[in-house]
Amino acid sequence: MATDPAANDRPGDVRLIRPPELVNTPYTDDDGRPWIVLAPQDTTAFDLWRYPRVGPPAVAERLEAQGWPRDAANKVQANLIADGMLTARDMRRQGASEVIEQTVRRSLRASVQDILEMYRE
Repeated sequence: MATDPAANDRPGDVRLIRPPELVNTPYTDDDGRPWIVLAPQDTTAFDLWRYPRVGPPAVAERLEAQGWPRDAANKVQANLIADGMLTARDMRRQGASEVIEQTVRRSLRASVQDILEMYRE
């Protein structure tokens, strides 16, 4: 922890400065990709991009590079976050592959529903 010698009551006294409490905070980047970042509680939405990402990895970006539509790829990433699949440690949990399969199916089902609604308009 850092010290603040300027805040001393007497010469030679040192007061500890506590860092702000960091929390997992949702953030959406300019491409509409959702992330969880580790930021102080009072951080504004405008400044969240500055903080380290907790997860998930760049799933949406990779899916989009493989030809997925951006909206569908972003839904997969959003659903991974909703399912708590943020880190490699989360992926090692028992049943993680089933959670991923359900996440992708749910994302695709939502995309199919969007397309069907477009035809109904």
